[in-house]
Amino acid sequence: LLPHRLTATDAGQLLFGGVETDEAARSPGTVALQAVRRHQVTAAGLALLHRVVFRSLSAGAGHCAGVSDSGLVYTWGQGRYGQLGHGDDVDRIIPQPVEGIRGQARSVSAGFYHTVAGTVAGAAFTWGDGREGKL
Repeated sequence: LLPHRLTATDAGQLLFGGVETDEAARSPGTVALQAVRRHQVTAAGLALLHRVVFRSLSAGAGHCAGVSDSGLVYTWGQGRYGQLGHGDDVDRIIPQPVEGIRGQARSVSAGFYHTVAGTVAGAAFTWGDGREGKL
């Protein structure tokens, strides 16, 4: 799991970050802390966040998902099981739009290594770890 925090402010800002626990501070060699240190937010990534307004957010086991005001689904965080929906298993620190969802998204839920999105038209899209019937 990749410890993370997700906060939406009243002004519509999205704040997210990595490990900030006492346990992580005592164990700087943990896999999660190393993963967070690998990621650096670039100026281009910050510019993206200034243009995206999220109307809903969901935090999963190691990743996050959101629906923008234009109906696009964005995901970021740990991608080990394909739960980000970008066709790979790469971790991403900056929210990226998920391609392949037909129609405007109404909702999204980030789960335990999987993600589910529902559209305005009533369609459901799932991706990530499908073990134990999750998808």
